[in-house]
Amino acid sequence: MFEIEFTDETLIVDMIPAILAHAGGVEHLCSVRDQVSPEFLEVNLVLPIKHSDSQDDGYVDSETMQDLSRLGATLGLSFL
Repeated sequence: MFEIEFTDETLIVDMIPAILAHAGGVEHLCSVRDQVSPEFLEVNLVLPIKHSDSQDDGYVDSETMQDLSRLGATLGLSFL
């Protein structure tokens, strides 16, 4: 498990690709997954928005969803 902190200006659509790139890219992660055989993989976005003055919409693009599917990873969203 590791954590990446983003600036407040970072869009949700950019977060997951940045996390995957930081971890070595999808190809590398698939290779590691195949060697380690983890019980599960999850990308969890912790979004501190409940008490924020500005709350924006966000989305995850289809390419990112394909990358997560290829990894067999789930997407978690935590709103703090």
